[in-house]
Amino acid sequence: MSENAGLAGPIALLARNWKEILRFGIVGGGSSLIYMIVVYFCFSIFGIAEVVASAIGYLAAIPFNFLAQKFYTFRSTNKIHVEILPYAVVHGLNIGLSSFILKNVNAMSGNIWIASACVAIVIPFTSYILFKLVVFRPRQGQ
Repeated sequence: MSENAGLAGPIALLARNWKEILRFGIVGGGSSLIYMIVVYFCFSIFGIAEVVASAIGYLAAIPFNFLAQKFYTFRSTNKIHVEILPYAVVHGLNIGLSSFILKNVNAMSGNIWIASACVAIVIPFTSYILFKLVVFRPRQGQ
């Protein structure tokens, strides 16, 4: 059976790349910090509605996240214009997937904390896999 068959492929990928995964987590923590600071200022200081403050915080963290994932986590030498669209697509998919998980797990469990925890587990896992295999993969002849 192939190494990439089923779930074994992604798990083997994670096991082989633990240092990269650690860097991925550090960048994710930095992005979360940026998000939280921006949301705090938007909501608490400037009185912007929660949903709008959250969107502003999310958008504010994207440039840091992209550049740090590219250069620090994955050490990509690809040109930025080659990676920016796939990166944006992954974020769009993550927004849709997180909404889907949150809504359905909450409907099944009746517990928003369980639903949120599922999102917090699934999204970083899928993001790492997609960043590694699609967005920041080495490319020839860009």
